Amino acid sequence: MVAWLASDEAQHVNGQVFHVTEGLVNLLNQPEPVKTIQKDGKWTVEEIARVFPATIGLELYNPAPSQVRE
Repeated sequence: MVAWLASDEAQHVNGQVFHVTEGLVNLLNQPEPVKTIQKDGKWTVEEIARVFPATIGLELYNPAPSQVRE
């Protein structure tokens, strides 16, 4: 799905939220913000990595964590 969204074939798709699990693709309703972080100017990756866990990322969990095989 990510590769298709990055292709020219998906040039008409913008501002949508999809949920993809194996063979299932869902187009979700337009969500409303529940948490926000803001600053003047653009965010760097390092800034988001530092701020996200204690703000927007707080209380988020992965419902399908990776399966580590031993």
